[in-house]
Amino acid sequence: MIFYMGFIDLLNELRKRYEECGSQGHLKPNSETDFCYYCYRHLKYHQLENKDIPQSERKKRKYIRMQMRIDYFNGLEKLTKELSQ
Repeated sequence: MIFYMGFIDLLNELRKRYEECGSQGHLKPNSETDFCYYCYRHLKYHQLENKDIPQSERKKRKYIRMQMRIDYFNGLEKLTKELSQ
């Protein structure tokens, strides 16, 4: 039960950070890496289209959605490490 409550708190913290960066702009952006070190997301997903992505629009959208999910789970991992220190 303790793990479950800790996980819920972690999800809420990441959601709060997403909202803060969404409303105020990214709080710890790094333009060189195209990444925010507060909410642990890419700064602009449409820039990912310029990399090696399949050309069809459907595949591009799918790739961007996949990257958003990867960012979310990576964010949970990084936030866990950050909050445990």
